[in-house]
Amino acid sequence: MRVGGWFREAVAGLPETDRVLVAVSGGGDSVALLHLLLPPQRQRDRIVVATVHHGDEPHGSESLRFVRRMAKELGVAFRGVRIAIDPAREKQIGYEAAAREIRYEALEEVARKEKCTRLFTAHTRDDQAESVLLALFRGADTGGLAGIRPQRGAWRRPLLRVTRQQIRDFLLREGIPFLEDPYNDNQRFSRVKVRNILKPAIIRTFGSGAWNNLAESATRLNEADQALEDAAFRALNAIVAGSTPHWIAIESEKLRGYVAQVRSRVLLAAWAHAAGENPSSAYLTRRQRMNLDRLAARRGSGGRFGLGPVAVLAAGARLIFDGISGSAPMKLQLPGHTMLPDGGVFRAALRRIDSAKRPKSDPGLVEFLDADVLGRNVVLRPWRRGDRYKPLENGGREVKVVRSLRRSPGERIGPLWVLETADGEIAWVLGERIANPFRLTASTRRAWRLVWIPPDSASSL
Repeated sequence: MRVGGWFREAVAGLPETDRVLVAVSGGGDSVALLHLLLPPQRQRDRIVVATVHHGDEPHGSESLRFVRRMAKELGVAFRGVRIAIDPAREKQIGYEAAAREIRYEALEEVARKEKCTRLFTAHTRDDQAESVLLALFRGADTGGLAGIRPQRGAWRRPLLRVTRQQIRDFLLREGIPFLEDPYNDNQRFSRVKVRNILKPAIIRTFGSGAWNNLAESATRLNEADQALEDAAFRALNAIVAGSTPHWIAIESEKLRGYVAQVRSRVLLAAWAHAAGENPSSAYLTRRQRMNLDRLAARRGSGGRFGLGPVAVLAAGARLIFDGISGSAPMKLQLPGHTMLPDGGVFRAALRRIDSAKRPKSDPGLVEFLDADVLGRNVVLRPWRRGDRYKPLENGGREVKVVRSLRRSPGERIGPLWVLETADGEIAWVLGERIANPFRLTASTRRAWRLVWIPPDSASSL
């Protein structure tokens, strides 16, 4: 370990113009990481130092000043960012997890602005051992027991191979100043209790090798967890019945053939797809996962519940994850061209009608509606339970939308869209027939030619 000794490894494989971001709090671990990654003087513009202020005074401001001064002395760019932890999120997953979540978001935003392609944090081998113990206390699966990943996406954690004591020795040898983090003595945090109470007891009773072996176990479990992740990805692609952006249906019966660890990951990945989140960072509580697993295990239709921005529905042999049904209605003025959130397309053009020659529709895909009856201002929105309309060729009788469908919701690919007038009357169910009051009659002279291009049902997951 020497100043600048890890820079070449940090940028290996990157173009010479690429930059890296180092998260530095001012504490010993992150200060050591900064110095280990320090580029030669002529390449100091390749590194950006970022400090996150959590709103904790006076420590937050002191850290910002300390790191800013250090970055200036070293000749590297500095960016400070302040965050506020969402109380609702803190209540849901705890302070430490909520703070970590928003901290990573803030650092990734800085990286985007500064065009940094790799991001480094200062987790050590001791942090890894602590993470394993905390995961054991939670009853975590291999994902939690695998601890902190050395590499995930753009993130890198090179200090996982060294201990906190080795880092302190390096700082002392090089005469590098750092701050003592007051949170290290705050017994409010579970990690501090593990560090100050359990670690000394384990070393005293079983020796330092036992402590180090906790971190080593995480390395082995990380390999097992990666194998499960790969298996879940293959399983999801094998059982997907259809998908669009923010919508996916999977075959429930096929899902039941996989072991619980794979099933759980498949369901989380499907939910993340519908929610528009990265599966690697998507989070559901244990209770939410259990509810999802129970719904996937039931047979038949009818089960439905909301999971954040996603509605999950058991429909026959399929489980549908719908992240679109809660979307806000789109107010449109015809004519025009609109891209739908699921990747489909809606088009409208005005046509003159020859009383002797009626245009021919392509039922459900290309329909002609009386322009004077429909008007120019319309609303396009996802179907809602209880929607009713008067479908064509039904004698003018009003029925629930779902009763007029040629395919059940469980057989459709993608969400169900309805077009309604400015007054709220449904004129067309996309993919199905139009409403009877908007049909062309002998007196119709102008018509809206409406086209629905369904989303690609084979869109990538």
